[in-house]
Amino acid sequence: MREILVATTNEGKVREI
Repeated sequence: MREILVATTNEGKVREI
């Protein structure tokens, strides 16, 4: 299984790492 990390940018958008 793979871990999915998400981070929020300053603009409030969600990005997948």
